Amino acid sequence: MTMKKYFWVLTLLAGVVLVGQGWAANEPTEHAAGQSMARTEENIVNGQEKQTRIRLIFGNEELVATLEDNPASRDLVSMLPLTLNFEDYNGTEKISYPPRKLKTQGAPSSCDPTVGSVAYYAPWGNLAIFYHDFRHSNGLVPLGRIEAGMEKLANTRGDFSVRLEKMN
Repeated sequence: MTMKKYFWVLTLLAGVVLVGQGWAANEPTEHAAGQSMARTEENIVNGQEKQTRIRLIFGNEELVATLEDNPASRDLVSMLPLTLNFEDYNGTEKISYPPRKLKTQGAPSSCDPTVGSVAYYAPWGNLAIFYHDFRHSNGLVPLGRIEAGMEKLANTRGDFSVRLEKMN
């Protein structure tokens, strides 16, 4: 076999291997926490992945959170609209308990929350919205992030109700 033919055969084989390894557009892609997330036409619009956004309404305030695409956040969205009572926890986060535990199988099982992180603490079954940074925590499933206005939530004192709604 000539060098030129050998080169083309190797190039063709390499292409077959790369496609077989998941380099095709509809194959799973690696998520930040090592989780596999299928990229399908249903969750891609105009070449970009769709993002689920929810509205948090409390008092005269409204915040918007962008959710991650994982089983726990999708399960939360399936319960919306929902009104929950929140309370302060440890001067770091506002917490609330949804009507049932979220499905977390296949979701990241830990995260490093920062100001604006929305998470689910699986061992206790509570939602947490962080208004101060916190350490890496096992059992803390990342759900999404508050886009802006975190100080409004952080400055809310005592127990308060929040209405969560899916945005279109």
